[in-house]
Amino acid sequence: MQRQQRGMALLVVLLMIAMMALLATTSNQYGNLAVAQAGNRQAMLQAKWDLLGAEQWFLTTQPLQQPFNAARQQQFGEQLLHFRLRDRQACFNLNALLMQRVAEDQQPALPSLARQLFLRMLGQLGLKKEEADRLMQQLIASVKPDPQVNKWRLFDEVSQLRTLPAVTPSLWQKLQPLLCVTPETRLNINVNGLTARQMPLFSALFAGQLSSTQLQSLLDARPPEGWKDIHALVSGISSRTLEPAIATLQSVVVTESHYFELLIWGDHPTIFSALRSRIEQQDESYRVTARLYGLSE
Repeated sequence: MQRQQRGMALLVVLLMIAMMALLATTSNQYGNLAVAQAGNRQAMLQAKWDLLGAEQWFLTTQPLQQPFNAARQQQFGEQLLHFRLRDRQACFNLNALLMQRVAEDQQPALPSLARQLFLRMLGQLGLKKEEADRLMQQLIASVKPDPQVNKWRLFDEVSQLRTLPAVTPSLWQKLQPLLCVTPETRLNINVNGLTARQMPLFSALFAGQLSSTQLQSLLDARPPEGWKDIHALVSGISSRTLEPAIATLQSVVVTESHYFELLIWGDHPTIFSALRSRIEQQDESYRVTARLYGLSE
């Protein structure tokens, strides 16, 4: 009987030791997790401040009107940050297609220059006229009026196009570098920001009158500081060639931009951080109008 009692007592002691060991291990794991989480929060907070500091540094030191000459990376503290500046007027503003929206009881408006240019650009991508028309109509129909203010809503992101039936994945890849959105319905295209990636848009500006070789030569001959005005842009082109495109060029071409988008991201070994800032020029200064943390299209 005593032997059985001693055995039970030993078993109870062993169970208590096992429980204490389990509690100690669990507490240690929770402690380590709490320390790691606190470290991650601190690293994320530091990364956020690094991004904001880098944004301010970029706005005050870099030539926004010359994105090709802007810095691509810079060391901030212990983190190397990378920059990509996009000119949001070296592309086609989707909101310009909404200018001719009319009420149902009114006569449809004649196609605007913006719509004509959009269709030409789609034609440069290989779309047939009926395909281009279908895409444009789907795009326009996707924007509904806001009953609160009795105004037409505007596009916020180019990626809204991806939901349209006419936009296939392959077409989206072609459209993405050509399109942008600005918070207005005017169409102003900065020819000093165009690159070979926007060649279909550049060709559409000239109503398809210039060959791809001529267009590339025109871009290659662009002065480092950019064309000063439209006359400098077309100085070497005959008036006969320009005639079909002159109305478009005079209406939409500009030589500087007021809207930009800056993407900043870091290469921290454990914490990925990124900031997308929308920038607007107001008078002689630049102001951030929106910030989005993390990557997006």
